Amino acid sequence: MIVRYIYSACIVIETRDVRICCDPWFTQRIYEGSWFQYPVVENPIRKIGPVDYVYISHIHRDHYDPPFLQELLSENPACEILIGTENQAFLREKMKRDGFQPRSIETLTVGATKLAIIPNNEDSEINIDSALVVKGDGKIVVNLNDCPYDAQQIKDILTFCGRSPDFACLPYAGAGPYPQAYRFSTIEERTAAISAKKERFLLLFKMYFDALTPRMAMPFAGIYYLGGRLRDLNSLRGVPDAVEVRERFGNRVVVLA
Repeated sequence: MIVRYIYSACIVIETRDVRICCDPWFTQRIYEGSWFQYPVVENPIRKIGPVDYVYISHIHRDHYDPPFLQELLSENPACEILIGTENQAFLREKMKRDGFQPRSIETLTVGATKLAIIPNNEDSEINIDSALVVKGDGKIVVNLNDCPYDAQQIKDILTFCGRSPDFACLPYAGAGPYPQAYRFSTIEERTAAISAKKERFLLLFKMYFDALTPRMAMPFAGIYYLGGRLRDLNSLRGVPDAVEVRERFGNRVVVLA
């Protein structure tokens, strides 16, 4: 099994049976022109390469990117889009309006490779996210993209895995207007808010890291930079760097180029 990191939540998982691209986002200026990738990935179609499936975890634009998805499918006409069966009504209907025909699955077997899409039910009212598990070539990969911590989801993942995964792609960063777009009474108060947000997401990574006990883990997803009039706010977002995660949690954490 091979896992290749492309950008943000986009990875490509390859086994002897199948190649799966996860959450490819490569259209700049999403969210009203404010979100950018940096550095820019040159020719992402070539970097991704041929794929059999594209897994989309949820509807957010840095995971579901219709213009790029259309390009990717044009290069891979036999490729299918996979989404989960639960919590995907918004995504499914939006995809259909955009001209796509997603395939909703709980599990899928391709040769000797087994896939599962496991829903996240952390919120009591609205849940939109999912996780992907791939078992193939004697290895197990878990992709948790932006999932908030859900103990039942972790239990379901470990049940499907049958043991701890070999490699886990875990969230460590979060988006939103706070604290960079908020006013604070003092610089010290703002600095404390930045540190608290960063620490909250490092704790989320640790919770997943401790619960799944993977042999190796990669901090990924949620990577973006503000542009245009908002570019000066980047340093105030309270987003840790992936290298900080490795420094905090040790050599079982890898930061892929």
